Amino acid sequence: MSVDLLKMTDIESFNISKTEFKAYLECPFKFYLIKDLNQGKPLGPRGRRDYSKFSPESQRGMRWHYWFMDFHKKNSERIIKGLPPPTTEKAEDNRIIKSFYEVEAERYKQNPDYWLPVKTEWYLQNELYRGQIDRVDQLDKEGKCRVLDYKPKRQPFDEQEMIFYAKLLADELPIIDGKGGLWEVVEVATYYYETGEFWRKEITKNDVTKFEQFLLTVKEEIQSPNWIKRENCSPRDTYCIYRDACEVIIL
Repeated sequence: MSVDLLKMTDIESFNISKTEFKAYLECPFKFYLIKDLNQGKPLGPRGRRDYSKFSPESQRGMRWHYWFMDFHKKNSERIIKGLPPPTTEKAEDNRIIKSFYEVEAERYKQNPDYWLPVKTEWYLQNELYRGQIDRVDQLDKEGKCRVLDYKPKRQPFDEQEMIFYAKLLADELPIIDGKGGLWEVVEVATYYYETGEFWRKEITKNDVTKFEQFLLTVKEEIQSPNWIKRENCSPRDTYCIYRDACEVIIL
């Protein structure tokens, strides 16, 4: 299989997205398929795409993703007034709505000045990295902030994915120059809406610097011509939308 599309003369100038980075960690062949299919397409934010031909699981995920993106616009006044969460006709949806609503209502009680997100669906790109962050929260008047992502449930490499976002935002903050009150990324978090778990991890500038070295190592591996498919994928990989293609291709 040709890897000409990845022949680079300068590893540091090889721009990699969060999606490509995580795909490589999960399976080098999955990364290759994503990179190959995206050839010739301009870099930029994904926007609201048509997911009608995607799997029911993917469609459900995007439906909730958009719901979270619009949540504060539609429910901030409701939370401030102490009203109960909105409801739908679907009991399963109500469970997810109630759980997240209670998390945000508690955040409002604890820190009413900084509970609203500063940014949602924030696409960032520089010469080395790119990605779209679900949400950025300002935590205090000193401009400390948190990068947050929405996921249905835990997946492999979630923590690495979030620190990738933190690295991307940390690189951009000096350029943004504190506009919006942001100065330093001190926490990454993921809200798992199927379980209601709100995972958080404090990070330091040193953590981000170490992660940068890890990213360079990943880039070096990606440029190697010795890629192989993962063998004996575990049941947790059944969500992979490239599974069928992978099983019929021989390397």
